[in-house]
Amino acid sequence: MRAAHVALLLTLALAAGGCTGSPVEATTPTQSGDGAAPWMAVYAECMRDKGWDARVQTDPQVGDPGVVSSFNSDQQDAFMADSAACHAAAGVPTEPPSFSEADAGHLYDIYLGVASCVIAAGYDVPAAPSREFFVYGMMHEGLPPWTPYDGLLSLAPADYATAKAACPIPDWP
Repeated sequence: MRAAHVALLLTLALAAGGCTGSPVEATTPTQSGDGAAPWMAVYAECMRDKGWDARVQTDPQVGDPGVVSSFNSDQQDAFMADSAACHAAAGVPTEPPSFSEADAGHLYDIYLGVASCVIAAGYDVPAAPSREFFVYGMMHEGLPPWTPYDGLLSLAPADYATAKAACPIPDWP
């Protein structure tokens, strides 16, 4: 469940990092990772009512289930405001998870293992930060400062999905 929270937070952080005027695609994944959650249809409809392109995505060949929305990065502030309002309307948890030092260290170890798999599959992975830096980021910001998928972000969506499927981040409590 925490991995899903991390994925949600990471997705929102990545969506916020675009350049002015460039298209950005944001995916809000499920909390459980096991298919479309009931709130997804409510969230997508709310976003469409606010004028955004939003659809529920459940095809495992494309990636994890979630709500996919497209916007230009110069619309980021409006998108994030509408997204927060729709999250609240749909009952999507918005508080970042609280990570203990042990949990954050465990996630770091998991990410290192996945990084080895990604490298063995022939993809580039940026160097991992120190354990201390990673743990601090998770405990104080609720976001990982590095993931084994960071080097995959420039891949085409189908290639990204293939790499993630070959080296998935396992669920953990």
